[in-house]
Amino acid sequence: MAAKSSFSKLLTFLLLTSLCHADEYGKSRQKLIDAYQRQDYVAMQAAANESLQHRPHFPAALYNLSLAQLLNGDRESSLQTLAQLAAMSIDFSADKNDAFQRLHVLPGWRDLNAKIQQLRQPVGDPVVAFSMEQKDFVPEGIAITPKGDLLLGSIRYGTLYKVVADGSSQLLSDGATARHWSVFGITVTDDDSAWFASAAVPQYIGYDELEEGRTGLYRLNIRSGTITARAVLPEDDKPHVFGDVIHDQSGRLYTTDSLGGAVMSYDPETRAFAEVIAPGILSSPQGLALDAAENRLYVADYNGGIYCVGLGKSEVRQVTGRDDLSLYGIDGLYWYEGQLIAIQNGVQPNRIVRLNLSEDGLAVSDHEVLAMNLPQFDEPTLGVVHGDNFYFVANSHWNRFTNENELPANLSGPIILQLDLRQ
Repeated sequence: MAAKSSFSKLLTFLLLTSLCHADEYGKSRQKLIDAYQRQDYVAMQAAANESLQHRPHFPAALYNLSLAQLLNGDRESSLQTLAQLAAMSIDFSADKNDAFQRLHVLPGWRDLNAKIQQLRQPVGDPVVAFSMEQKDFVPEGIAITPKGDLLLGSIRYGTLYKVVADGSSQLLSDGATARHWSVFGITVTDDDSAWFASAAVPQYIGYDELEEGRTGLYRLNIRSGTITARAVLPEDDKPHVFGDVIHDQSGRLYTTDSLGGAVMSYDPETRAFAEVIAPGILSSPQGLALDAAENRLYVADYNGGIYCVGLGKSEVRQVTGRDDLSLYGIDGLYWYEGQLIAIQNGVQPNRIVRLNLSEDGLAVSDHEVLAMNLPQFDEPTLGVVHGDNFYFVANSHWNRFTNENELPANLSGPIILQLDLRQ
């Protein structure tokens, strides 16, 4: 019963985090669920292996495989699969799952357990650069002005603030009066202006079901707080959320539609959207990063890893990783000195990781965890590179929303941590 209870929790997790539309991985996952429910563990293991063909090294699928191997009587293979997850610095708390107690007597369990305990130790020593007191703010979008002030947007209230280092803040825009919704990604284009992505999501306090699926880009005058341009995506009866936005030197914007699946560009001069990556290729595009020459656009696909778009060539290629690295679950993605800085909140423990790229930019040659298991962490989301420093939201509290989109009272106000990337 313990195994069934633990696995049922995992099934719930997988159902909540899987794609909204059917894909090959989803079909394999459903086969796995069906096999488990009828206690056909041979078929369950086969389905787990099949799912890994569609999403190689996907942490949840590996954990599923380990449990299938255990239920199928192959304890050694189950232990090896858990060890593979630990080598990727992924912790599913197998040591606390009663289903895996049968592995505790194996010779390799002590080493695996030591690795799991090590994964729970703090990594990194960032400093608190900015903070706010509003506990239910739910920060997401973040940017730094040329003067060094912070721009911070709220999912819960659809507000955008300017915050200075001493903690004082100035309200620049309020969705209720400025006619936008939750504030997602932000990018500063010059001394006076910033663009931000906004979307009508159920977590927004002013959410209206009639606006479900609406999203757009908004230009803000940083000095006056007025909205000077709007680019709302035309309605098409499909859900859309612009989750992140960046710009190139010409002022062209790039944005990810996390629900619709597309990566889009927007030209403020012509006021026209264009598809950079059409829907159907990526499952849930999130963070964006342009290389220094602005020839390549890197996109974090939450359920698919990192993709590289050759701008001007319309070429989309997946960035390959190493066996000891998972590229899934990346939210924020940033370029720094030929490297990618990623905020990875779709794996446990959540982390900030530096990804060193191969010469052709299409593979991760090495990586370094910059921050993990810090006391301020509560689902870090987005960040910004400013000079040699990386500022990021440490505690978005996205994970604290109930099914009714309510929040608990015991939250901390937004905390922005700063990492020195030269170290």
